[in-house]
Amino acid sequence: GRKYDGPEVDVWSLGVILYTLVSGSLPFDGENLRELRERVLTGKYRVPFYMSTDCEALLRKMLHLNPQKRHSLESVMKDKWMNTGYENDPLTPYVEPTPNLEDPRRIEIMVKLGFKRQDIIESLRSESFDAIAATYFLLDPRNSRVESDSNRSSETSLR
Repeated sequence: GRKYDGPEVDVWSLGVILYTLVSGSLPFDGENLRELRERVLTGKYRVPFYMSTDCEALLRKMLHLNPQKRHSLESVMKDKWMNTGYENDPLTPYVEPTPNLEDPRRIEIMVKLGFKRQDIIESLRSESFDAIAATYFLLDPRNSRVESDSNRSSETSLR
C-alpha cells in the first residue's frame, strides 16, 4: 500500500459509501480478488438504471481515479444532488465551537469534587491536557448524562 493521501482518499471512500447507500450494493465487485482489483484500478462500476443523473454525476466526481482531479469535500458539499431540497440552506463545513473555558457551574462542581479553583483555571488557560481539563470538559452541560446526574443528586438532597 501507499501512504494515506488525506482528503482525496476520504472523498473516494465517501463515494464508495454513497454508491452503496443509494444502490444497495458495492460499486466494485468481481468473481475473484484479481478481478475486483482490476475494476477498482480501472474505475469501472455499473450505474443502476434507477440512479438519478445528478447522483451519477456526483459519484463520477467522487470516484475519479486521479486524486488530483477528484472533487474536494467542499465541492461535494456544494453539489446539486447533495443540496436537493435544501437550496436555500446548502451544506457547509462543520466548525468546532470555541469551548467555554470559564464556566462557573462546572468549576464549582469541580471544587466540590476536591479540585482547587486556581489549578482548574491554570489548567484551562494553559490548555493542559491533564486530569483537570479532562474533568472540566466531561462536565460539559451538553452531556445529558451530567445534567441528569446533577438533577438526580439535587433531588436526592431535597428528600
